[in-house]
Amino acid sequence: MVSSYLRPAFFSATFAVPVADELAPSAFMDPETSGRSPTVPYMAHEPPPIACTLGPADMKARQAELRALGHDGLVSKVIDGESAVLRFRPDAAIRRRVEAAVAAESECCAFLDFALEHGENATVLTITAPDGAAEALASVFSGR
Repeated sequence: MVSSYLRPAFFSATFAVPVADELAPSAFMDPETSGRSPTVPYMAHEPPPIACTLGPADMKARQAELRALGHDGLVSKVIDGESAVLRFRPDAAIRRRVEAAVAAESECCAFLDFALEHGENATVLTITAPDGAAEALASVFSGR
């Protein structure tokens, strides 16, 4: 069984990033370190907001796509806490549509984690998210 994981990448450390003196704002420059580049924090670790970035029209279209995919290929759905496991028919066209759905949802819903496994008997999509979001997305596939 081939397994792939799609997960947003977050940095939890502060990195020293050299900034050219002529480009650096004077607020970052320390007179005692004159001639050296300042240290700029790269990114603080914060979980992504639990929100979809799609607008209303795009969200309606996406939900229709997911419902159609569920109608055409969803075999079973199991919700367990913060995860939902969706099993799809082992069909190449369904597999491609599931992969496309995961790629699209990863773009607009960074708070979701997806694990996708392809086997002889099924394509299995596991969605993990906080606060019932996985269950909400899984319900879109089944039209409920």
